[in-house]
Amino acid sequence: MKSTVEFLRNSDFFSILEEDELGKIAPYFKSRKFKAGEVILSENDPPDRFYLLKDGSVEIWKNFGDTAATRLAEQGTGSIFGEMALIDEEPRSASVVAASDSTVLFMSREDFYRIAEEYPTIMFAILRALSRMIRTSNNSFIESLNQQNRELQQALIDLKAAQKELIRSERFSNLGKLSSLIIHDLRNPLSVIKGYGEMLQVLHDDPEQVREYSKKIVQEAIRLNQFAQELLDYSRGDLRLNWVFTSFPMIFQKLGHYIQKNLERSGIELKMKYDGPKPFYVDEERLIRAILNICDNAKKAMPEGGTLEIDAHEGEGKLFFVIKDSGMGMSEDVLVHIFEPFYSSSKKGGTGLGMVSVKTIVEAHGGSVQIYSTPGEGTRVTLELPQNEVLPD
Repeated sequence: MKSTVEFLRNSDFFSILEEDELGKIAPYFKSRKFKAGEVILSENDPPDRFYLLKDGSVEIWKNFGDTAATRLAEQGTGSIFGEMALIDEEPRSASVVAASDSTVLFMSREDFYRIAEEYPTIMFAILRALSRMIRTSNNSFIESLNQQNRELQQALIDLKAAQKELIRSERFSNLGKLSSLIIHDLRNPLSVIKGYGEMLQVLHDDPEQVREYSKKIVQEAIRLNQFAQELLDYSRGDLRLNWVFTSFPMIFQKLGHYIQKNLERSGIELKMKYDGPKPFYVDEERLIRAILNICDNAKKAMPEGGTLEIDAHEGEGKLFFVIKDSGMGMSEDVLVHIFEPFYSSSKKGGTGLGMVSVKTIVEAHGGSVQIYSTPGEGTRVTLELPQNEVLPD
């Protein structure tokens, strides 16, 4: 009894009471010991008592024992808990667990109400102390929020710095990857041009060979120009289309000129057909480049030869270009990455910008690209574009 009065006198919560008042309420307190980790009260328990921590420490938990458990606070000797539930008569809003071996004093709800009825001055003093504790708790809570905000602001600053560094590193990585691919793709046509140029020096008096080798050099130069244009288009991010008035016959004539003999030398039969007499507006140069990129992929997919079909038709105000090959086809894993920059499933090199360029060109026209492929059965690529019969804005 005497030790309880002495403890209450030194407690912040009851220090405002007079000695005789402490003596009146001390008998209502009972004592109990808890081992570390033992639950003193559980969330949603009925409000049957309030507690005063005589020694040790306790933790306040929300959703204790759940995967979403949150530790709200830790309290030491002299702290009070469980009192609010007695006042508002609501279930416990949190759990209290002994953080170390602890001793608590507790008062039942019935005794709490009895003191309130028999000793109004004591209860007024307790309520005043409770109000002070709530104010202190609110101030502590606000300071905790402010500290969390400061930490979040610093974390945001650190995150932005890390993101900036990550983007910088990724750019350098992509630049290195792109440089490697560019060098690889530049070497092949440059080697061809160099080889035919050297042969021209030796066979300059043979007109037929000069014409043949000159033609090869021009073809490789065109290839280099297309390659450079793809890189330029990719770096710009968006295209400014050069609209021209053309038709299926004009496009197919140029396509045949570019790929007919090349495919024949690779043992690939080219079949081209079109249906649609109306002329239309497109960026002819880029559209042909997109189809050539698809044809180049088809050629790589038919190393032993095969059939390449290019079909064009119109319908419902749209133009359709369907390129189908009898090659090795593509798996689902390859199709998922087909439009990613620098991705190439071919072992024969390439920048990995071919299909990116196709998608960019078609979408710049307001169209779309569909790809259907089955391993061992070939691939079909469909380009769908608006049929612009008047010059677009």
